[in-house]
Amino acid sequence: MGASGTIPHIRREERGGIPLLWIERDDEPRVALVFRVGMFDEPFSRGGITHLVEHLALHVVEDSGPTVNGFVGLDQCGFTARGTTEELVAFLHGVTAALSDLPLDRLGVERGVLEAEESASRPGIVMYLAQCRYGLAPAGRRMLPELGLRSVVAEDLVAWSARHFTKASAVICWLGPEPPPADLALALPAGTAPVVPPAPTPIVPLPFSVTGEEDDIAIALTAPSGMATHVFAEVLQRRLTHTLRTDRGIVYTVDSSLEALTGGVVHLTFSTEASGGMAASVRQTMLDELDRLADDGPSADDVAAAVREVERDFADANGSAFLIDAALALRTGQPIPQPADQHAELQGVDAAAVSQVAWHARETLMVMSPEMIAVPGPPFKSDGDVETHPPVEGRTFLSPGLRASKRSLLTIGDHGLTVRSPGQEDSLTLHWSDVVAVTRERGGDYYFTGISGAWCVVNPRIFRADADAIKALIEQYLDPATLVPAPGAEHIDALEEAAVRDLKKPKDHREALDALAEEMSPGERLHRLFSAITGMKYGLLAVTDRRTLFIYGDAPTDEIPHSLTKRIDVESAKMGQTVVVDSFPEPRRYWGFDHTDEPDALRDLLRQLQDN
Repeated sequence: MGASGTIPHIRREERGGIPLLWIERDDEPRVALVFRVGMFDEPFSRGGITHLVEHLALHVVEDSGPTVNGFVGLDQCGFTARGTTEELVAFLHGVTAALSDLPLDRLGVERGVLEAEESASRPGIVMYLAQCRYGLAPAGRRMLPELGLRSVVAEDLVAWSARHFTKASAVICWLGPEPPPADLALALPAGTAPVVPPAPTPIVPLPFSVTGEEDDIAIALTAPSGMATHVFAEVLQRRLTHTLRTDRGIVYTVDSSLEALTGGVVHLTFSTEASGGMAASVRQTMLDELDRLADDGPSADDVAAAVREVERDFADANGSAFLIDAALALRTGQPIPQPADQHAELQGVDAAAVSQVAWHARETLMVMSPEMIAVPGPPFKSDGDVETHPPVEGRTFLSPGLRASKRSLLTIGDHGLTVRSPGQEDSLTLHWSDVVAVTRERGGDYYFTGISGAWCVVNPRIFRADADAIKALIEQYLDPATLVPAPGAEHIDALEEAAVRDLKKPKDHREALDALAEEMSPGERLHRLFSAITGMKYGLLAVTDRRTLFIYGDAPTDEIPHSLTKRIDVESAKMGQTVVVDSFPEPRRYWGFDHTDEPDALRDLLRQLQDN
């Protein structure tokens, strides 16, 4: 199962109190320092804290010589490198030293990097179906915003690193002709045994039907990890492709995904697209093929072809993948999976084993189809079948108003809160134990998010005389660990001061100031605000330490990073002085300033920032 056709063997040793897993290979040495910590350990409101620690520590060693990288998963965080043995030993010392002394002066920069990475990522069908199944538990919230990027501070990162990046959590994974030196000792605290993540729990009744984007059709299942599940996935993907594409010609391709979750659970997704009136037929065909595989089993040829494909996948796998899987097993109390044992298990998979996986996986089925298609018949459930909490008992408030349909209802009690908005017959109840995040907005609103993804907004001001009592009750029951700053909250005070200082009529830019607060990245510093016109649009021009931003109405913000500016000059015209910013991809022209000296001030400020 290795590139040379031989099956690698994982050897276990120890270095300085840390387990060492080693595969001998005549190739450039590689190492992964893996810790049993990941998204599973993070509260939703602090999501991303492990990611921040990983980025900060990796910054210290990224220019040290070897090629380095890092990763954060559901239950592991790792630092990887390849180079000479000497370089890798230095890398291990550098990473562990950085974990004990994080470069906290880079916190603002790394926040910005992770936010940019987040904005470039979009949850696809696989992540959407996982979220529908598990809600905002870790298995369901991958690819969602990491709320901790807004809230964690230096002290949080230091405490998180000291708690989770320890010898008790670490494993050294090594590939190379020789293991690392016997006297290798890494500066990590001793720590305590890490938590063993359990299998995730669905929040909806199964089998379940959800609505997806137009033309998208998918089925998703879960199964125990193991070679029989890999073969089952390959057999079903081949059957779906053969029936839907080769035989009937109604889809272009069928995509499949197999992803390990926690607790030995694998999440399987099979998806395709069908236009026009074929969506219902495609969905039914996918369900029928799954039923046939469960009830009748695959043929011997089906199994043999699938086993060969899975074997090729494992042969192509980098030895690091075997080691990282073994590291997780070691730190969760499981036997270390030897590649030879996995190979033997794969060769032993037969039709009965595949049929058994299909039979049990079918009980976990979720199906996604376009809105225009009705929910499949029983036993499928949909959103209307999900049980909700009854209204809580407690103190009830009604907003003022002559008509009952225009009044809001709010009940706050020991178990949670119940909200009914004007014009709605049904109310929403969230138990305090289910609340995973609360954003306290600048206007005083509370935005509650539950584990299922359900949310509600409580605006104490609309209850007038009871506003203070409502705030006091919410603060009494609220878990401070669930609080998340409102987007842009850290910039509000600075923007308010700058608006009073720089703008002739700050009220004219109220909406733009709010938008700017959300647009600015954590740690970004504002220098000056200007009222200006560009392209016949009147708006707010803001110069920060990183870029120039022009905000007007609800349109997208114009942004010019200082690094892309070639020339800044002031020209005179009938309309007064105009600032010309020559930048990629095209020049911008600003005029109509509040004060006559502002064009020169803007030019000088931009030149200074460009020079720096």
